[in-house]
Amino acid sequence: MESPIKQDREKKKLTQEELAKKVEVTREAISQIERGVFTPSLKRIKIIGDVLGASNKRRQEYSDFFCEFSKGKE
Repeated sequence: MESPIKQDREKKKLTQEELAKKVEVTREAISQIERGVFTPSLKRIKIIGDVLGASNKRRQEYSDFFCEFSKGKE
């Protein structure tokens, strides 16, 4: 399952580094978020959504991705 954040980042033609600068995190953090290794706070999901121009429904999909991903880790 591909991260909806990665999908939206690529649609906006942003690199991980560019998104990281806009969100004020490291490129490594964006990589970990996209791979589901690290679950960002709801506040950070909102900031990422703002930068990517995501609708509220799409932001919910971001959250759902992390819930589904974490279920697979159990």
